[in-house]
Parts: sequence; C-alpha cells; structure tokens
Amino acid sequence: MKPRLDVLILSFTVALCLGCHAEDGGDLDGFGRVVLPGEDPEWDSEGEVREEDEEGGGGDHGDSGAAGGEASGSDQDGEGGSRAEDTESNRGTSSLREGEKLVFLTSETYSSDLRTPFGSTPTESADRLCELHAEAAGLDGRWIAWLSGPDDPVIDRLEDHSPWHLTDGGTVAISSLLRLWVSGPNELIDRDEFGRELPESARRIWTGTSRYGATSSQTCSGWTGPAYLTYGTTGLMVETAFADSWTQHDWTDCRAMARLLCIEQ
Repeated sequence: MKPRLDVLILSFTVALCLGCHAEDGGDLDGFGRVVLPGEDPEWDSEGEVREEDEEGGGGDHGDSGAAGGEASGSDQDGEGGSRAEDTESNRGTSSLREGEKLVFLTSETYSSDLRTPFGSTPTESADRLCELHAEAAGLDGRWIAWLSGPDDPVIDRLEDHSPWHLTDGGTVAISSLLRLWVSGPNELIDRDEFGRELPESARRIWTGTSRYGATSSQTCSGWTGPAYLTYGTTGLMVETAFADSWTQHDWTDCRAMARLLCIEQ
C-alpha cells in the first residue's frame, strides 16, 4: 500500500523544523527535545534539570558548553513579564543602595575547557560568560569570574567594590575582601543570576584559586579541558567548618562540570 501523501508532507515538515532549530544553536535534551539558547533551567532537589509541570509553564533546559550563550527564561505568569525584569527590579529594592554590587553562581554548568571565542585566555572567556549570564537576567555592569589561571590569579583582576549582595534583593554576601579572605563569604552564595536558590548539590564551582585569590596548583591544564589524570580546584557553597571550602574544597576530575562564581565590578 502506498504511503499517504499528507502523512509524508507532515513528516517532512517536522524534520525540517527540527533542523532549523539545530541550525539556530539548539540542541537536544535528555528527552530528545530541542533546547534553544535563551531558555533558563529549572532545577530539582538534586540539582538536575527537570521538566516543568503543567501548572508551572516554561520550557526544559540543559547545561550549555563553554561556548554557549545564555539568556533569560520565559514568563511564568502569562502577563508579559519575565524573570529578567523581576531580577532587574531587585537592584531597586530599598535594601540596595545605588552603586552596590551583586554576586551570583551561573545557572549553567561548564566543562573545564573554558576556551571560547569570547576571550584570548580561558579566564577572559570565563569573565565574558559571567557577563552573558548577567545580561540574560537584565543585570548591567562589568563582571569577572572567580577563576585563576596559571599566570592569571583572580586577585589581579578583582577590584574591591564591597559590599556584594546576593541576587535575592539585598542579602549581603561579602562585606569586604578582607572578610572574604579571612573567613569566607558572610552568607553562602547560593543564588543564580535570576535570584533563584540552587540546591546544595548544584553549588560546586570551578575556581583554581586559594582563599587569598592566588592561583592554586590544580587548574585543569590552564582550563584547557580534561586530560589524563588532571584535576581542577573547586569550591563548594555549603555549610562547612572550613573557612576556605567555598573556594578550595577539593580537587575535582577535569571531566566534571561545575558552575562559575560571578562578581560584579
């Protein structure tokens, strides 16, 4: 029996649409759906991307690679607003004075290969990734990543514009650089650029940095990607008895994925 012409046309149209999404920078998530840049992730209790329920709305999203772009999510309430606008308004709350700075963890995780077209060095690329995340959430300003390379300690790029606040609307995360170096952050930095709290299992960050901002001994070959028996220093933003665990909790296999800590300048 010959196939129906209308079925063939429908199949061809669906395949063509998927191909168009892929050409536009899309990818397939773990469920075989197309995921485009510009969608922000929702996290379950284990720090993994989860599907929105029928009442929550919005799309499903996956972690991007180092060269991927970031953008804000879709409207949750259907009234034309956006998470980017909601987060931007946090800057104007009464608990934040004009000129005070923010700090956040990226909503996306990245591999240890941080070489991208965004910068001439992996650390410059990481800084630009932070700026892209901030822009996606409607946050202006200049941003750097708390990341050190072999010849590029973050302390040489970081200027003291303390205090820094979480993106929740005003909680002081870092009262001063001196406090950061001696005792760590005042409050755990557990919010992404949109002001959403990340679960503890999703708060590991690439740092390559000691508590005083110097380059540590493990940087995944200068953040050029996984290689045999290579490691990178990571921090962990969880309750701990160690003052430096937020920046040098342990050595992590360079095949892993982790977030970036972004600090406004």
